[in-house]
Amino acid sequence: PGTLGQEDFYVSIKSGESWSTPLHMGNVINTTGFEISPFLSPSQDTLFFSSNGHGGLGDADIFYSVKQGSWSNWSKPVNVGNKINSPKFDGNSSLSR
Repeated sequence: PGTLGQEDFYVSIKSGESWSTPLHMGNVINTTGFEISPFLSPSQDTLFFSSNGHGGLGDADIFYSVKQGSWSNWSKPVNVGNKINSPKFDGNSSLSR
C-alpha cells in the first residue's frame, strides 16, 4: 500500500536485532514505473539503481541520486549516460560489474 508504481524502494534500518518499519523512499526516486537493483554507496549518501520510470536511453537505465538529509529526500536522479546505458535492458547485469 502507498506505492507509486510497479516496484518502489523502501528502507529499513537495523538496530541491534530489530529492523525499523519500512519507510518509502519518496516520489523523487520512485515512479509509476519500476525501480530495481539498488546499490547504496559505502557512505550511505548515494544510491545507484535501475528504473524505467525516469526516461533514458532504453529499458531499465542506471541512475544515481544523492540523499538530501533524510531517507525519503533525494536529489533528482541522474542518468549515468551511454557509456553504461544502452537501448536495451541495463538493470541487473550492469550494476554487478
